[in-house]
Amino acid sequence: MTYDLVLKNATILDRDSTGVYDVGIGDGIIRAIGTGLSGRMEIDLEGLYALPGLVDPHVHFRGGRQRHKETFYSGSRAARHGGITYVLDMPNNDPPITTPERLRKKRGIAQRDSVVNFGLYAAVTPESLPHLQQLAPLVIAFKLFMGESTGKINYPYNRLPEAFEAVAKTGKLLCVHAEDQRMLDQGKKEYEHITDPMAHALARAPEAEVEAIRHALQLADQYEVPLHVCHLTTRKGSELIQQARLRGVDVTCETCPHYLFMTLDGLLRLGPYAKMNPPLRNQEDQDALWEGIRNGTITLIASDHAPHTRREKDRGSENIWLAPSGVPGVETTLLLLLNAVNEEKLSLRQLVRLMHDNPVERFGLGRYGYIEEGNTANLTIVDLDAPWEIRDRKLRTKCGWSPYSKIDRLSHGKGRPVMTVINGRVFKII
Repeated sequence: MTYDLVLKNATILDRDSTGVYDVGIGDGIIRAIGTGLSGRMEIDLEGLYALPGLVDPHVHFRGGRQRHKETFYSGSRAARHGGITYVLDMPNNDPPITTPERLRKKRGIAQRDSVVNFGLYAAVTPESLPHLQQLAPLVIAFKLFMGESTGKINYPYNRLPEAFEAVAKTGKLLCVHAEDQRMLDQGKKEYEHITDPMAHALARAPEAEVEAIRHALQLADQYEVPLHVCHLTTRKGSELIQQARLRGVDVTCETCPHYLFMTLDGLLRLGPYAKMNPPLRNQEDQDALWEGIRNGTITLIASDHAPHTRREKDRGSENIWLAPSGVPGVETTLLLLLNAVNEEKLSLRQLVRLMHDNPVERFGLGRYGYIEEGNTANLTIVDLDAPWEIRDRKLRTKCGWSPYSKIDRLSHGKGRPVMTVINGRVFKII
């Protein structure tokens, strides 16, 4: 039999097996996995790894009144170029996604413009609470901001129980930005007169994350809400999640490349270009995140791709409070992690679990990306030996910069994606 496309001699890393096979694809579907397959188009992948299509469960593709920063088209192109085949986009747009009407409008734009597969979140706010039952069938999960971040849609801290109870009734996963707003308010009051970059980190102290995680775990247990903690940064937070899981709380968590590869030194060096929420932490916390990956406490890695323009970031060069928080990362996450594989900080199989298996399971994506007959062909092809360099001018994100391009040890490495297959269509990454 002749297939539309055959990926020849691919080293397939899928679930618990590894082997060199041909993958025959027809009408976007994996029709056969074997040897000696023939196709009208054949691509030799000898020496390359074929991974299940990787997922980034936390991106901000902006749009709306923020389309000068990013759009679903530019953001999804950046994702595809970074080896990502599926993204989950956050709801703190302008205007925020709090009603079925706004969600349907956003979905229509994404369906028109996205070059990768996608899912959408809706925000949990006092305004959206009456709409949660209508929103639930349309979203991948709900997002609740326990502390203020971009978009200013955090939930009043003294009313968080009503939010958890309302989400519980929908049966959906609740993802939380875990920072205690009361502690953030106090920190801002204490440090707002200081304008250098460290003021931001001091005002959003590690204790704010730890206390918010503690509170979220208590409420998730009380109301039986499946909980996902976004962008974990602290040792104590990781320990709380590990302990809660042992008690039977249904909780998972993610961390992000910037917390794995940068510390507070990065904030001092890059200033507003390394400002994010939560802020960068110290070496002890970073070491704990790597330990959390090794022991399974941290189950996902997400980019938290949060683009802002250079002009917006530069406002914070003299006063850190004037710069928005967030850094881009959807097209650099896999580069940094493949280099970490080469440095033996994690294995390639661990990477696949963190960026495919676990997000697919946690967000209910079925058999998405698995390399098996009958499945839609979504794959990420990587070359562990290929060198790479991050240069701002070559980035696909609309904001056109990366914090990693400015740090020598992070601006280059080895191991990169060379191709994606998205719904059976091949895209070569140059």
